[in-house]
Amino acid sequence: MNTLESLKNEEESSDDYYFLLKEWLTEKPPEPKFCVNPLVPIGAVTLLNAHGGTGKSIFALKMAIHIALGLEIIGAKTYGDRVAYLSLEDSKDTVRHRIYKIFKALPKKHQRVDELLDNKIMIIDRYGLQTHMVKMEYGNIVTTSFVEELSLRLKKHEIKCLFVDTLIRTNPLNENDNADMGKLLVAYEGIAKTAECGVVLIHHLPKVSANRSYSARGASAITDNARSVLLLQTVPKKEVVKFTKKNVRDAVLEGRLIEVTHTKHNYSDEHPKQYMKMTKKGILLEAFLTALPTSANPNLILNQRYKELYDWWIKAWEGKPLAKTNITDKVAKAIRPDGTNYGKLKYQEALEGAIKKGEATEAPAPKDGSKKSDVKYYTLKSVEGQQAPVIFKDFIDLYNEMLATCGIDDMDCMDIDFDENAVMDDMSIDDYMHYIDFDGNVVMDDMSIDDFEKMQQFHNDE
Repeated sequence: MNTLESLKNEEESSDDYYFLLKEWLTEKPPEPKFCVNPLVPIGAVTLLNAHGGTGKSIFALKMAIHIALGLEIIGAKTYGDRVAYLSLEDSKDTVRHRIYKIFKALPKKHQRVDELLDNKIMIIDRYGLQTHMVKMEYGNIVTTSFVEELSLRLKKHEIKCLFVDTLIRTNPLNENDNADMGKLLVAYEGIAKTAECGVVLIHHLPKVSANRSYSARGASAITDNARSVLLLQTVPKKEVVKFTKKNVRDAVLEGRLIEVTHTKHNYSDEHPKQYMKMTKKGILLEAFLTALPTSANPNLILNQRYKELYDWWIKAWEGKPLAKTNITDKVAKAIRPDGTNYGKLKYQEALEGAIKKGEATEAPAPKDGSKKSDVKYYTLKSVEGQQAPVIFKDFIDLYNEMLATCGIDDMDCMDIDFDENAVMDDMSIDDYMHYIDFDGNVVMDDMSIDDFEKMQQFHNDE
């Protein structure tokens, strides 16, 4: 019986038609659900735009693994959901190779094999096979049978996020036609609705967009119908001046630093701009250049701001007495020249926190200082402590200890390269001298006694 017959007989109803309910007016509606919060909403389409060769497939696979394990990615939360990866451009062997490298690049404590084997990641191998979501039939655009089959499989296995690599492989229509692309996106919206999952469409940016334009290739309907859009772009070499660390500058000059921007966000606030670094071995790692992850302990973030303020105070302000009024927007930009900065209020807040903790002591006003009685000046002190002694014997002892704890395979693929915050094959003296600050996972230029002890305890616990 068709819809018109049902209406005539008043025998059937549809969930698509309903009258306004009382609770819509009297009760606060539930918050939107995400499989990656706030980047990938459930029940909607997310677009992942990037130029060819940027690493969008590796990024998508990394995101899939992080979702399955419940690990944050670029500061966004995940919840241990099941995911599916529809592979259309790469062979099974290529996908397997990438997954292996991504998994082995995780810290050892996150390499939970049994958890991933619990039907957490479904690979849908359609490489070399025609896989269209829509088709032309008697002059009309209709969905294919694959859409229904895929939706049912996703729902049956409780998949909460589907990655499609890539969108263009599922489209037989005119990519530049808004009506055609609108129909294609409706098909994906139907999958998201039926399977109750988020759908991430991996899509190419046009070559003319190499000047860092945000527009996706094809009709505007592609972007218009997506509820969230992520943009991956290689940081241009000319922007190397924004960065201060040598390893980051090298990555920019070699085309290995990737900027991730949340360019559209209908169901959430904009997620802060993030950076990822492609290692020379083709592994994509997060580079915390703008901010700590959103779920980080606020005290850690405040401590990081104070460290940056202190470094600027010593080098640029030359250790002279400092007042809150001296911290202007221009100063904040000078403190954080690597892109988005905190702004003057954040650094003034860091100074206030230091005053309360005794890390900044009141000092006489300088001769050229403010004459206002309510303006107070302070000198700052380092909170990093004494630098740890670095001797070759310590390095050998530590290496042997880690080798005994982790095993030779893990030592061959360490989870941290202290020079580049990347996966490495071996650990050099230079790596040993540039450890991680285990309080905040922030790359630092030297290592304090406290960090050294935390590092040793970290590996002992492993």
